[in-house]
Amino acid sequence: MYLFTLALAAEPSGLINVPGPAAGLINLLPMVAIFLVFYFLLIRPQMRKQKDLQSMVSGLKKGDKVVAAGGIIGKIIKIEDSTISLEIDSNSKIQVVKGSVTELVDKKVPEKTEKK
Repeated sequence: MYLFTLALAAEPSGLINVPGPAAGLINLLPMVAIFLVFYFLLIRPQMRKQKDLQSMVSGLKKGDKVVAAGGIIGKIIKIEDSTISLEIDSNSKIQVVKGSVTELVDKKVPEKTEKK
């Protein structure tokens, strides 16, 4: 039994354990690979999405129909530095922060045409 344990603990004769800077780089390689996977699958798409949202918010103009945080849909009636005034209904107006605008609703709603 003791001989079997020694045989398992012994290094294979063909491999040489080389300590030094190369061993540190080899141990660091899986961490770098994991970071690259996270960057391309998570971080990069999120940054692109954030950039698209910023450009959409900066391009808003009076008359656009938008969706604010919480699902509030309204038409822009006034744009200030950090806030937007929305008309929700004919007599209902609210102010929201520009950053709460999440989506620009298409102005062109396809009309239903009936074929006879």
